[in-house]
Amino acid sequence: MEFILTTGDPCNANYCLTSGDVTQVIYRTHSPFRFKNPVATIEKIVLPQNHEDVVDMQDEFSLSARIEFNVWRPHKSRVALGYGVPRSTDEIFRPGGWGWYGVDYLCTGPSDGREYKWRVYRKKVTLFLNSTPKILVAKFHRRHRRPPRQASFEILEEGVHMVDFIVMGFVYMELLRKERERRSH
Repeated sequence: MEFILTTGDPCNANYCLTSGDVTQVIYRTHSPFRFKNPVATIEKIVLPQNHEDVVDMQDEFSLSARIEFNVWRPHKSRVALGYGVPRSTDEIFRPGGWGWYGVDYLCTGPSDGREYKWRVYRKKVTLFLNSTPKILVAKFHRRHRRPPRQASFEILEEGVHMVDFIVMGFVYMELLRKERERRSH
């Protein structure tokens, strides 16, 4: 499953699936720039009651996740899935180590109980199944001008059972990556 992003910024984009000539927005992310503690929202398209008869969905969205990002102490940010109770991100994402190329965060899949590793590089974010050998679960492809290619977020077969959780984790990891990049300049 490959989402095409409408912008190069994963925190402010529509995530679209394309089938032939039809493109449908599945997720919308919005993270307004605020100096202090921005709040990112992730909305997901709502399927109509009788979606077999509908050719094109009528872009009605509901809240999928809300991330209250703490700029000063990012590990103390809070996440609420849907309209649930916000949880601290350090309850969901644990430090998993660091190296020359990036920082790792570990999390447990909500539906399968397996351990996953987010790897936050300087310019990209990837998700692996934390096993031997490492199995790629999701990957962000940056926008390129030459050859022209839109930004995309690819979720492989290992992650299709928890797409909402992966999209939420990806947006949070992108906020962390962007904050770390901002501080290094």
